[in-house]
Amino acid sequence: MSGVWRLVATLSSLAVLGAAPSPAPVLSDGMDTLALWRGEGSDSVAATSEAVPGDGAGKAVALKYDFGRVSGYAFMRRKVALVLPERFELRFRLRGTGERNDLQVKLTAGDTVYWKTSPNYKPPAEWTEVRIPSSEIAFAWGPDPAAKLAAIDGIEFVVARNRGGGAGRIEIDQLEIVVASGVAQPITAKQADPNAALFALVKAAPRGAYPRAFLNEQPYWTLAGSDGGKMAALISEDGAIEPFKGGFSIEPALTVQGRRYTWANVQSRAMLADGYLPVPSVEWKAGDVKLVTTLLVDPRGEGLRAGFTLTNRSKATRLVGLDLAVRPWQVNPPAQFLSQRGGFSPIAEIARQGAGLTITSPATNDAPAVTRTITASTVPDVVTTGDVGGPFSPLGTATLKSAQSRASAVLSYRFTLRPGASRSISLAVPRESAAITPWPQLQAATLSYWRERLNRVRVRVPAAYQAVADTMRSTLAQILMSREGPMLKPGTRSYDRAWIRDGAMMAEGLLRMGSPAEAGHFADWYRSHLFDSGKVPCCVDFRGADPVPENDSQGEYIFLIAELHRYKADRAALEARWPSVLGAWQHMERLRASTRTPANLAAEKRMLYGLMPPSISHEGYSAKPQYSLWDDFWALRGYRDAAFLAAQLKAPEADAIAASRDQFAADLKAAITASAALWRIDYIPGATSLGDFDATSTTVALDPGGARGDLDPAMLEATFERYWREFTARRD
Repeated sequence: MSGVWRLVATLSSLAVLGAAPSPAPVLSDGMDTLALWRGEGSDSVAATSEAVPGDGAGKAVALKYDFGRVSGYAFMRRKVALVLPERFELRFRLRGTGERNDLQVKLTAGDTVYWKTSPNYKPPAEWTEVRIPSSEIAFAWGPDPAAKLAAIDGIEFVVARNRGGGAGRIEIDQLEIVVASGVAQPITAKQADPNAALFALVKAAPRGAYPRAFLNEQPYWTLAGSDGGKMAALISEDGAIEPFKGGFSIEPALTVQGRRYTWANVQSRAMLADGYLPVPSVEWKAGDVKLVTTLLVDPRGEGLRAGFTLTNRSKATRLVGLDLAVRPWQVNPPAQFLSQRGGFSPIAEIARQGAGLTITSPATNDAPAVTRTITASTVPDVVTTGDVGGPFSPLGTATLKSAQSRASAVLSYRFTLRPGASRSISLAVPRESAAITPWPQLQAATLSYWRERLNRVRVRVPAAYQAVADTMRSTLAQILMSREGPMLKPGTRSYDRAWIRDGAMMAEGLLRMGSPAEAGHFADWYRSHLFDSGKVPCCVDFRGADPVPENDSQGEYIFLIAELHRYKADRAALEARWPSVLGAWQHMERLRASTRTPANLAAEKRMLYGLMPPSISHEGYSAKPQYSLWDDFWALRGYRDAAFLAAQLKAPEADAIAASRDQFAADLKAAITASAALWRIDYIPGATSLGDFDATSTTVALDPGGARGDLDPAMLEATFERYWREFTARRD
């Protein structure tokens, strides 16, 4: 039994200890009837349910799955109409085989889903009792996050792919829902969310002692990385550095003539080398002393350097202290959660090593313990260590070990700076066995590399608009640093995966800025992850292709292939890519056929006819899929580009694709008109099924959609006039 489930079982056992016998179960399923439990899998995930011997004389139901090369999930579901008591407990027996994946237990109520999820769960080989109190079942998604869990229409057991993947099975027996009795025991501080513990600690501390993220303030940060994603470090606007994804922070603090300075009481500004190169710095002015913190990453990804330069700007000698703290949290703040939870980053051990430190993270279910080295260019005057929130003491030859993995250390330097004098210190965090390049050579090589890489296309603008040209080049650097080989990603932390939507637009940027090879590599890499049905996955990560239907994906993929051909007419490359374009077009044909039904010709449904079916590609509709015009404008772009490519190849499907393009364009225009009439609106809606206002979503119809001629001019003008009025009202 995993730690999470053992905790749940333990708390539940404590809650009923010494209580009266439990009343009759609200639901009791001996799992003897296979027909009640239907097993299914998402796209390309093989899944089925089958009867197996139970934990005793009866039977149980097993969910068998095989993820193959894709991401996704397998589940078995029982429909059940049930009113739940205010406090209940869900109990079942479980065993299984397979690698670590996410185990989810879901209770559904229409479009609302509640769940208990256990990430990277390893099923036990022997029958094990699992108890989940209702207090552990949380809202997952649905129209109303505040909806109370009171009645359900189904129960699901789900295995969602995580790092393990592969094939396996979970077997479930003796499922019950019972009224909970007794009082649940409180979770101890050790068991609590480490981010929550840090929030409580920071709340009582002086401002500036901890990062602003733990004060619920938004910190800004930027990336410094290698070209191709081998290294991806962060630096915040407050001068804190995160050397690697999910890693600890290195944070500066100053003492000038006995006064303490942190991010909270200095004048601060952020800047880039040459105004656009991905070599970021943060400047602090602490009275008449200046500190510049610079993050420098080898473009080859061999290591990084954090530089700290102190300058006395006064006409008098100054006594200056520089403290560089290594602390167990990320620059990536705790509010970030999608692919990587921000905030706490455990440090189990810290030890001295020459002029620097070794930092050891604890072993987890996902990975063994990892030790990294920080090497200082100058031996610190003092090194102190301790647990965050506790006393610190000088670190000698012993190793500091933290039971809660909240170890921290401070490298302290003391200088006497004469007027105008400067002192510099750097910290190196090399990759394994990488040599430490001296700062001047690394800085010169890094600046030279990025100047060449970002200026293959030159942009000349009046001086007043130089910031626009600089932003274009900085954005190109972000794309190149965030990618992982051919994989274009919108980020390296929470968005550490490839979306076809983001990737198509980033590839367009690469084409415009003189990097066609990287755009082509992404297209061909993504092509290898398309589903056999022709469906284009919305995103791909280490688990494989994601099955969530987002019906803009096909249009975005076809647009990407067309842009590659428009920039470089390579017939051989297009012929190799054409089967995937054809498959994506055929999938769009199946999607729109599902809404071209007689029922949707009725007046109250005419605004749905012929469109892409509902999806959550528009994040505003994640609670419940809608008929989002975002999908349809992308689909129209895809239809037109498929017709363009078919004509280029003189493909036998060219006439059929052109006909479907024209039919879809007509259906789309009619649906928008019908939606305006039904909802009595004069603007283009975000979703025809809602009649809502979302001008930012509508912009995709103009660029790259190229659909201005398909839209009613009056409605188009009304859409953006309203947006302008609302924008100026907010501004004023």
